[in-house]
Amino acid sequence: MKSYAWIILGVVYLASLTAAISLYKAPPLMPVLMREFHLSLGSAGALMSLFSFAGVLLALPAAVMFQRWGAKATMLVAIGAVISGGALGALTQSATTLMLSRAIEGLGMGVLAVASPAALASWFAPNKRGTALGIWSTWMPMGSIIMSLLAPRLEARLGWGSVWWAGTLFAGGVFILFVILFRMPIDYEPPGRVEAYQIVEALRNRDVLLISLAMCCFTSVFLAYNTYLPTFLNLERGFTLAQASLIASLAMMTNIFSGPLGGELSDRVGTRKWVAVVGLVVLAGLTQLIFRVTGWAIPVLGLLVGVCTGPIGAAYIAAVSEATTRPQMISLNMAVLTVGGNLGTFIGPLAFGAAAQATSWIAAGSLMLMACLLSALAGWATRIR
Repeated sequence: MKSYAWIILGVVYLASLTAAISLYKAPPLMPVLMREFHLSLGSAGALMSLFSFAGVLLALPAAVMFQRWGAKATMLVAIGAVISGGALGALTQSATTLMLSRAIEGLGMGVLAVASPAALASWFAPNKRGTALGIWSTWMPMGSIIMSLLAPRLEARLGWGSVWWAGTLFAGGVFILFVILFRMPIDYEPPGRVEAYQIVEALRNRDVLLISLAMCCFTSVFLAYNTYLPTFLNLERGFTLAQASLIASLAMMTNIFSGPLGGELSDRVGTRKWVAVVGLVVLAGLTQLIFRVTGWAIPVLGLLVGVCTGPIGAAYIAAVSEATTRPQMISLNMAVLTVGGNLGTFIGPLAFGAAAQATSWIAAGSLMLMACLLSALAGWATRIR
């Protein structure tokens, strides 16, 4: 069973990756999509925010689905949403329909973000969850890296629609693989039907709510960074889309390693809280340099952002399982965390885009500073180790 747990981690990772690829296929092509669909800088942020808002709405229902239908059926429905939304987006020539397709894809991500860690928690012992969830937490940066490298090149040769079709075909392949390989542990006991009092219990868990708030503030910063940095580098620093996307992906490349290492670090030193808080304080300082630096400092800053952000997400995800008093509550508590994370990814691009359009890139960066510090404060206020 222990060896099969790593196979489960692999297939769950791929399932989550389908959503991350769908989410991050838009930022590298934002200037193209703005021209194609006549979008302003502020309204272009809705391509990311609508994706996340669907996840806000579905997070708690996803926990109910997980407990009623089981992990496999729930996650297959989610991958199906990613497939159908991607196909709809690839076929449209309307900005309204494109926005709708992003919301459908976002429904899939909202479910996967809840069901994936809950499923993994059933396969890994508490002293191994930090490492496992640290590895899993790289699904977002991995999706961003893949799209940052692939999307501009596909668009240049075959048009933006080819990027949408590539993500859809990948999700279709993962759907088949998931059907074949995924199962829950033999000794797994289904938690049973979700009762109203359990939802109330999750919403009254002080530490889970604080972690959710901290994740909200953190993801608002990180998604605003990933959404608009390629556009900023293209419009303000004169980089081509391919160059801008490559530079923007450096943070995610570093994140691939810093996430699992941060999870293992939190296991070894015995603290989730301080791994996250220290990373956020450093990140707060970096946000004040993002839109000021030029030349070689741009890629160096991207690498430093990746070093900070990986451990933050891994620590907060692992902290939820420790703030859970009963195993039956893990999926509901993960849903509360997901509501916070998706709310942040909804607010971040919209708020930052509107602020950048109304004032300046540097002034909009001040929003990132405040969000980082609020996330650190919320994390520090928890009673987790």
